[in-house]
Amino acid sequence: MEMPPLLFVKRDPTLTKGEIHGEPGLIGSTFNALPEILAAHGRHRPERPALQQGGICWTWGEFAARIDSVAALLAERGVQPGDRVALLSGNRMDAYAVAFGALRAGAVIAPLSPMLSPPQLAAVLADCAAALLFVDPLLLPLAEAAGAAGIIPLPLDLPTAPAGFTPPLSGGTDPATLIYSSGTTGEPKGILHDHRARMDQAAGLAAEFRIDDRARTLLATPLHTNGTWMMALPTLASGGCCLLMERFTPDAAAALLADEAATHMFAVPTMLQAMLQPLGAATAGFPAMEMVVSAGSALSLALKARLSPLLGGKLAELYGLTEGVATILKPHDMATHADSVGRPGCGVEIEIVGEDGQLLPPGETGEIVGRSAGLMRGYYGRPEATQAILWHDARGRAFLRTGDMGHFDSTGFLHIVDRKKDMIISGGLNIFSADLEEVVRGHASVAEVAVIGLADAKWGETPVAVVVPARAEASAEAIAAFANATLAKHQRLSRVILRAEPLPRNLLGKVLKRQLREEYGG
Repeated sequence: MEMPPLLFVKRDPTLTKGEIHGEPGLIGSTFNALPEILAAHGRHRPERPALQQGGICWTWGEFAARIDSVAALLAERGVQPGDRVALLSGNRMDAYAVAFGALRAGAVIAPLSPMLSPPQLAAVLADCAAALLFVDPLLLPLAEAAGAAGIIPLPLDLPTAPAGFTPPLSGGTDPATLIYSSGTTGEPKGILHDHRARMDQAAGLAAEFRIDDRARTLLATPLHTNGTWMMALPTLASGGCCLLMERFTPDAAAALLADEAATHMFAVPTMLQAMLQPLGAATAGFPAMEMVVSAGSALSLALKARLSPLLGGKLAELYGLTEGVATILKPHDMATHADSVGRPGCGVEIEIVGEDGQLLPPGETGEIVGRSAGLMRGYYGRPEATQAILWHDARGRAFLRTGDMGHFDSTGFLHIVDRKKDMIISGGLNIFSADLEEVVRGHASVAEVAVIGLADAKWGETPVAVVVPARAEASAEAIAAFANATLAKHQRLSRVILRAEPLPRNLLGKVLKRQLREEYGG
């Protein structure tokens, strides 16, 4: 399948075709893709740790050799540059060897979620036309039920790459990773990034997160989530070490932060919520810690207030999409701007646009759009979907429509109001569910809450709170009265639904509101 065109990059007309594609031009390409950088780490810091899990550690020399072994295997199997190589695995070291070995071979790595059903997995494998599928042994039944072909089970026991093995060089515009969306608003789409975008992300985030070759980054999420790449890329590109947890438990994660002198950690809010008790019990603190980065879904104000002191004031929040665009609320801004998601990250440009497509000033709410060199190449095989998420400014530059509603304050901090698709329109007035959820959470009987809009004959839509109670004696009427006493007249809840089961969430902790609307909307 033909790769999507470069939608977000304007080509310099003075460059030759070869220079654009990373091939020799007048002076040759000056771009180094990630596989070349990791290979260099293997030569220049061979004894330094690269990956660690349990009692096993791969040095950079060992990791680089394993990457080359996978690349040689792929070449032997006939995998060509640009072919898709799929990965179905938990968070394990050999999954990293496969992912970066595929990149070393010039292939596109497509890490897939173990949470997919067999039909969903079959559909995604067909969508990306995977040449091979590397599979965690625990997930072989899922792969076989999906009718997958070209299965290679993990772990790998490969010889070293043959002497003289020369993998292909990847140019900046060559495709690198294919991450499938979580499907919170529809069927998963393959999000394609090229090598230059991934290197831009690695460099920018290393600067933002203070990551260098001394970094020891704790990762408890697998490679099919883009948040994992957002911390793994800057760590590995800088020559640091990734500490991997195959199965997250709060106590083990807190212990690793302390015992392994972790400098960084990526986590989703549900993980951090679960870690409150063991973090509080760590009397020695975490002196090596530089930053704990939360992403994937919003951190509540209450959770930020509890977490930040437990982490020695090193808590940060990353807002962004797999497609690209990010803002960062840094630790030193957490105390004064906790109600925001920070400012645009390094090299990121963000604007707010109204329904008419015009730019809005600070203080006015509209859709968040953004651009950077780290944006995706496009949705794989879906040119119409790619074009649909673009907004162009007066100079013709393409920005990504995030689908999120928000505004900038007067000091340049971005505030997220709601997902555009989750915004409730009642009687012609916009109601942002996040505002209502923050109020409902203040009731002592509420453990979880999601506010959704359901059809109403009079108002078009009406806000309804789905609540997981924190105590058996919780009263829907009492929760509704509590919230409505604070909310504006047009925001008031028409009812509260008490739910026995936890709210449905994806792997990153995002509530699946579409599922709730289907369940309660009739």
